[in-house]
Amino acid sequence: MDIFDAITGAWQFTGRIDYEHQGEVDWDLNNLVTIPEKDYVNLYAGIENENWIVYLYGWNVLSERQPMAIGTDVFGAGIHLRTPNRLASYGIGIKASF
Repeated sequence: MDIFDAITGAWQFTGRIDYEHQGEVDWDLNNLVTIPEKDYVNLYAGIENENWIVYLYGWNVLSERQPMAIGTDVFGAGIHLRTPNRLASYGIGIKASF
């Protein structure tokens, strides 16, 4: 075994693509406050060995907008409060275990 095999043989690639299709959602009893269907994609790729994981990620890479919560008729009939989701986010992570 040469030095290259000793270094690279301990590391493994890991990757994942998550796809989610969400159908139409109704937020009130009368089905008047509706969110149309959406598609979401998350990405994850990294390398790891016994003690380390180094990875790249992308969440909601299509930047789909969707309320995470809706309060219907909060300040009167037809006035709704919406808490939006997070747009696309990307990052790098490192994890260590000993």
